Amino acid sequence: MNMICSMKFHVGQKIFCLGLMIWSFFLNMGCAPVISKELRKQVSEDLTLSMVEKDPKAYKGIIVLWSGEIICSVNKK
Repeated sequence: MNMICSMKFHVGQKIFCLGLMIWSFFLNMGCAPVISKELRKQVSEDLTLSMVEKDPKAYKGIIVLWSGEIICSVNKK
């Protein structure tokens, strides 16, 4: 029997419990990876940006994954 959401709680406590469960659900969803496992398996990890810059046609169709740091953003709307 779940002691946190037992039937002995008052309505306010049940609403709080429900809100806590919904909040924890969305918190866990925020930790989900943005890029799927299937796509990450196709990534060529040994390619660097400088390699592709030298000869982009040689790497056409190859999936790469590069990351960086967002230094600045501007809201245009």
